[in-house]
Amino acid sequence: MARKAAGSKVRRIDPKKLKKKIVVGTRTDWFKIEDGIPYEIRVLPPLEGHVDAWGKPLDVPWVEHMQHGKNRGGMLANWDIEGSQYQRQITCLEWLGEPKCPVCELQRWCEENDIDPEFTLFPKPQYLMNLIYEGALWVWGAPPTAAGKIQEITESPHYGVKIFDPVLGRDLELKRTKVGGASGKGGFRSYSITPLPKSSRIELKDWEGQATKLARLITPFSYQDAQLIVIQNLGAFFPMDEVFGVSPEKARPKPKPKKKVSKKGRK
Repeated sequence: MARKAAGSKVRRIDPKKLKKKIVVGTRTDWFKIEDGIPYEIRVLPPLEGHVDAWGKPLDVPWVEHMQHGKNRGGMLANWDIEGSQYQRQITCLEWLGEPKCPVCELQRWCEENDIDPEFTLFPKPQYLMNLIYEGALWVWGAPPTAAGKIQEITESPHYGVKIFDPVLGRDLELKRTKVGGASGKGGFRSYSITPLPKSSRIELKDWEGQATKLARLITPFSYQDAQLIVIQNLGAFFPMDEVFGVSPEKARPKPKPKKKVSKKGRK
């Protein structure tokens, strides 16, 4: 692995300037599926104020998201947030038009130094949508192939966007099938999504009030917050002082010292 020459200057980041608290929002129930099992779902229509990552109003019920996971061994994993019980994905800042994204920087550093990162850090597209399954609300991070199948249904003259109507819409049968590969490795997954024969009303009460505001899930971290998350999650695997000019120890917020209480101040 290439190393910087002795005496070369390394750009240092003042950890005091990093945000000490990262706001991650609230818990989200994610819809997960298994191969070969049919699921009867109801994709909810767009909520009021439904917008994309740039604030543009959307008439489709999903929102596109280019997200970085810390994928290892083909498994998608969210990022741990120190001091929080929640995990989050990192929206690619360069995809949003920002000049830098810390995950992209780490990926490029690995390429430039001919290092296999073991993690798949490239951003992947995801289409987030609210749905009902077995009487409960879920958020599904659908891959492009699945979202494309639903898009085809909306473009059909027989169904159109009324497929999402809360009164005249229809449930969908969703099934994922693994194609090719052996012993659980390789291959790809195809999706079958078919509208049920009869229209139906959404029976879940107050679904509009309970459904997740999808824009909240793609609200990006600042560059400094995203960088801190990357360092805290992957600092043991990469020389962050070379990648970013800051070490995991220096990037970690220090706990505030406890204030001493004088005897006079005690009751």
